[in-house]
Amino acid sequence: MVEEPLIFRVDLHIQRILNTPVTSNCFVLHERDSAECLIIDPGSDDNSALMAYLTQHNLLPTTVVLTHEHFDHIWGVVGLADHFTFELICNQVCANAIVNPKKNLSLFHDKVGFSVLNEVTTVEKLNYQFSWNGKQFKFIQTPGHSEGSISIQLDEMLFCGDLLIQDEKTVTKLPNGSVTKLRETFIKLKTECSPETLIHSGHGDSFPFKTYFIYDAI
Repeated sequence: MVEEPLIFRVDLHIQRILNTPVTSNCFVLHERDSAECLIIDPGSDDNSALMAYLTQHNLLPTTVVLTHEHFDHIWGVVGLADHFTFELICNQVCANAIVNPKKNLSLFHDKVGFSVLNEVTTVEKLNYQFSWNGKQFKFIQTPGHSEGSISIQLDEMLFCGDLLIQDEKTVTKLPNGSVTKLRETFIKLKTECSPETLIHSGHGDSFPFKTYFIYDAI
C-alpha cells in the first residue's frame, strides 16, 4: 500500500510504501526532475505497490539500501532484480545473511524461504559514506536488533530499520540480537543525531528522536 508522501525538502521527495505480507516500511527517495531513485528496504513478496509507484512516476531505481538482513526488509530485492540493474548496499554481516534462508529468517516465515543473490557493495567498502545525486548519506553501524543492522543518515533524517520503533521496545530475541550492543548503539546515536532528527522506522510512523520513549534515559 502506498502511504501519503513524506516531503521534507523542496529538492527531495520521500515516499513510504508498506511492504506485504508483513507491513514493514519501504522508502523511495527521488528528486522532482530526475528519473533516478533510491530505495530503502523493499520487503514485499510481489512488489506490486512499489512497482506501481515506480511506473506512475517513471522512476528508475539506481540504488537499493538494506537496513538489516530480515526477510521483511529484503524480499523485494529479488523481484526488482528481474526488472532493473541497481547497486545493492548493506553491511558485510547483512550481505552474508541475505543469501541464506535461515539467516534472513524467510525459512521460518513460510518453511520455504528465499535467497538474495545480488552482488553487494558493503558500507565498509564505502567507508560508511555514499553520494547519490549530490546528496551525502552516512551509514552508521547500529547492531542490537540484529548484527547486520545499519542506519542511514541524511541531514536531519535517520532511516533505521527495526532499531527504533515509536512506543515499542526493540526486539533483541531474534538470532544475532543483543541487548548489550543495543545499549551501546543507543548511546552512539545520541551523539550522532540531534533531538530533532526525524526517525524513519522499519515499522510504523516517523517521529522526532527526542520523543523516543527511552530518549531521556540514554
